Amino acid sequence: MRTQSLQDDVQKERNLRAAVSNDFENYKIRVHSVLKQQKNNEHNVALSEHQAIVAQLSRELELKTCEAMDHKVSNETLTRQLETTGNDLNYTMQRFEKLQKRKKYRLRLCVDTTA
Repeated sequence: MRTQSLQDDVQKERNLRAAVSNDFENYKIRVHSVLKQQKNNEHNVALSEHQAIVAQLSRELELKTCEAMDHKVSNETLTRQLETTGNDLNYTMQRFEKLQKRKKYRLRLCVDTTA
């Protein structure tokens, strides 16, 4: 009977050991799962941050492109205005030269007729 009792105790200890081993294996699986989930979350957070940075840079690039287009339009407008002003200046200079020539011609006519 004593042997039977000891054998029962050994069996109980073996069953307890098996239960503890099973719990430990389940715990390892759970820990592995939690660590994997945290790693994925960190990756997702890093990816979200990267996407936010890319979106911000994209908006900045869009703004700079709009500014560049505005400057281009302004430069084109200023260039046309400068060309127009240059043409007006050339016309005015030619007109002035013609008037000067006429004035000299009239002065010569007046001098030739009085002489």
